[in-house]
Amino acid sequence: MVPPEKQMGKELKKAEREVSQSMDEPEEDDFDFSDEDVSEEESREEEKAAGDGFRNVTEDDEIPFSGDEEETQEDEAESEDDKVEKAKAVVCNFGYFQGRTLGEMLETPKGWESLKWIVTRYKGANTQMKEAATILVEADAYMPKAA
Repeated sequence: MVPPEKQMGKELKKAEREVSQSMDEPEEDDFDFSDEDVSEEESREEEKAAGDGFRNVTEDDEIPFSGDEEETQEDEAESEDDKVEKAKAVVCNFGYFQGRTLGEMLETPKGWESLKWIVTRYKGANTQMKEAATILVEADAYMPKAA
């Protein structure tokens, strides 16, 4: 009597041979390398008929986004104002201004200096506060005026 381990090993090797032989033998439908004469024009027409969603541009086509530059600049200005307002609402979580918003910090010279320090030297984990301080420091409207 053959031990079960050897019987399973023989069956496994037999199955592996069958699989490798079946992979080596290509099926008739796998490859079609017939020498059909297909011209380039016919192949292009087939591609067009495939409906890939693209078409050639004609002179009658509308030019997208033309004349919208003015509206885009206004939208960017509004979004810049929104960013500044959101940045003003961020709360400082350390030091002398702990618990106050960055907008409140803008009201004093010491607060302005603290914001600049946050932008250039702050290494803490509160990245939101650093990003907000950067937005406020870079915004021209909040820069202190020279005396």
